[in-house]
Amino acid sequence: YYSTIGGKGTTGIIISATLRLEKIVSESMIIEKIFFNDIKDLKKKFLKNKRKEYAVAWVDNLSDKYNGILFFGAHSKKKTISSQKTEEFIIPTFIINFLNLFNSKTFFTYFFNILFKLKNYIKKKENNNIFDFFFIQDTILNWNEVFKKKGFFQFQYRCSLNNLEDNLKKLQILFKNNNIFSNFMVIKFYIKNNKIYNTVSLDIIKNSNFKQVSDVLNYFTNKNNLDVSLSKDSIITKINDRIRKSNKFLINKNFDKNFESLFSIRMKN
Repeated sequence: YYSTIGGKGTTGIIISATLRLEKIVSESMIIEKIFFNDIKDLKKKFLKNKRKEYAVAWVDNLSDKYNGILFFGAHSKKKTISSQKTEEFIIPTFIINFLNLFNSKTFFTYFFNILFKLKNYIKKKENNNIFDFFFIQDTILNWNEVFKKKGFFQFQYRCSLNNLEDNLKKLQILFKNNNIFSNFMVIKFYIKNNKIYNTVSLDIIKNSNFKQVSDVLNYFTNKNNLDVSLSKDSIITKINDRIRKSNKFLINKNFDKNFESLFSIRMKN
């Protein structure tokens, strides 16, 4: 699985797949929002509610202590409860042009985070359509145009829940020392072999110091021997021992000679 996902087709053709499905009685999701003050508080509140079906944390990455909101989701058990999927829409051109002027500025993210917290504080529990819970960005058909030619890249790494706070502190120091900020940060949770792990995802708008950002994140990843999702990453140039040992595809370097890409070149290093 880990060799094929992100393998860009070089591990072979998938001719069959098996899905394990869970029956649900309603399209509604019951969403509960719990605010946390810092990463220690996040860990405490997650462990208290870890038996809930879905959990994801939005983090105010401009706050000194990384406060934010834990979103817990559960499928409604009542057929009578229903919620309509949010209608798809397109952001008007004049709003897109306005956002293009400020979306890469720290103050824009700062005010967005305040409004996001306020919106969710007013309504701490609600019913959402399943589509809106899992694919909220797909509702806005042209949201990517907000970033125009600059675009943004995503950096994601995995670690255990026990190491989450320590790694985030190191990353925060690196970002402050190099004048880098992420305009969006999300922490997800999953359990493997009875141990809790996290994925930490950051969106970073591309700008003139892209090489500096790349160097900083490569240093952070290798210094802490972190596991990175190569299928999402676009900047890692050095594959550390943890990634290499967990991926047979990297060990064998089984590349098709007729296939070449920036992805495969990075993995050959």
